[in-house]
Amino acid sequence: MFRHHQPLSYRAAGVGLILLFLCGLPVGVPVAVAQSQDSSDQASPYAFDPVAEKRKVRIGLVSSYHRGDAWENLAAEGLTATLLKLGYLDDQAQIEQLLRDDRVESGRAQIRKWWMDSKRRKSTLEIAETLDAMLPQIESFAPDILVLGDDNATNYIGNLFLDTALPIVFWGVNGTPVKYDLLDSAERPGHNVTGVYQSVYQVYAMEKLKVIAPHLKTAAVISDDTPTGRASTKVLRMAMSQGTLPLQIKEHVITNDYDTMKQAVLRLQSVVDVLLVSPVATFRNPAGELISRQETTKWITSHSNLPEVGVNRSYVRYGLFCAVDDSAYAQASLAIKMMDDILAGRSRPESMPAVTPPPGGFFVNSARARQLGLLDAAQRSGMVDGFVE
Repeated sequence: MFRHHQPLSYRAAGVGLILLFLCGLPVGVPVAVAQSQDSSDQASPYAFDPVAEKRKVRIGLVSSYHRGDAWENLAAEGLTATLLKLGYLDDQAQIEQLLRDDRVESGRAQIRKWWMDSKRRKSTLEIAETLDAMLPQIESFAPDILVLGDDNATNYIGNLFLDTALPIVFWGVNGTPVKYDLLDSAERPGHNVTGVYQSVYQVYAMEKLKVIAPHLKTAAVISDDTPTGRASTKVLRMAMSQGTLPLQIKEHVITNDYDTMKQAVLRLQSVVDVLLVSPVATFRNPAGELISRQETTKWITSHSNLPEVGVNRSYVRYGLFCAVDDSAYAQASLAIKMMDDILAGRSRPESMPAVTPPPGGFFVNSARARQLGLLDAAQRSGMVDGFVE
C-alpha cells in the first residue's frame, strides 16, 4: 500500500510565500508527498487499511467559515450524523466533543477540524495569515484525507494540495465545481480532488413565486461581494442570457458596504417587483463592524414591501419571503459518504464524479407572506412544501 509517510513541508513557507501563491504566481509551493496515479488496474493508493497501517484513520475537516455561522451549523449536523452512521464516530457524546473541541478520537478514527474564518478575515493578507497558522497544524496531524467546506477552503487549501497523494473531498462549492482548476471536469475530475458542488436554486424559487403571484415581472439581485455571492450572481446572469429566468433582472447590487445595500433596497422599491437576496454574510457598517445575516434580513424586511427570494431555507427562517432549500446538511453528508468510498478503496477522487444534490423543498415565511398580502395565494398555490413561522 502506498501512503504519504513523509511530512508535508509547509512549515518553512511563511506568509510571504503563501501571499505569492494566493496572488496566482507560479511559486511551486513544496509538497513532500508522492504523486497520485490514475490506474484502474491497481489497488487504490487512497484506500486505508487500519491493520496494515497499525493505526486509526486520520480525517481532517476544514471550514471556510467560523464557529456559530448558521450555514456551518447545518453542515456540521450533516457531517457528524454521517460520520456516526458510517462508524467513524462511536456515539452522540463524540459528536458533541468534536463540535466543542474541534477534535475527537473514536475507536476507528482521529478527527481534527480547522476554521478559516474567511467571511470575517477575508483580505488576501488575512487569508495568508490564517493559512500560515493552519498548515503546520495540518502537517503535524498528517491526515489521510481532507474534507473541505465551501469555496475558500476548497480553493486555497485544495490548490495547495492539488496533485498530491492526499485525497480531498469538498462540499459547498458554488455554481461549477471546476472553477478553481482543481478538476478537469465534473464527470471525471482527473486529480486527487472531488466533491459536492452547490447549485443555485433561486431560479426554481422564482418559478414557484410566479405561480403564487403571476403579476410579478422584474427583480433585482442583492448580494455581498464574496466568492459565494459572485458565484450565485453568475448563475443568475447565465440563466438570464439563456432566457430561462421567469423574472427579468433589471439590476445587480454587489457590495460589502451595508449602507450601500440599504440605499439600494430603498431605491429599488419603485423599480422592481422582487428582491433576489443572494448571500449577505459580509456586509460591514461604516465602523467596519460585520453585520450578521439575521440583522441584514431583518432590516430588509422592515424597510421593503417587495417579496424576497433567498438562497436557502435559513434565509426564510430569518424572515425573507421564500426560497428553495439548498441543504448544507445534505451536501456535507454526501461529502462524508464520498470520503468513505475513497478510504474503503471503492472509488478514487480522480474518477469519482463531482455531484450536486437535487433541489430541496420550497419554503415560505408565513409572517412575511401575511405582511405582503400573499399568504392566501401561497396556501392555495400548491407550490409550498412548508411554511416557516
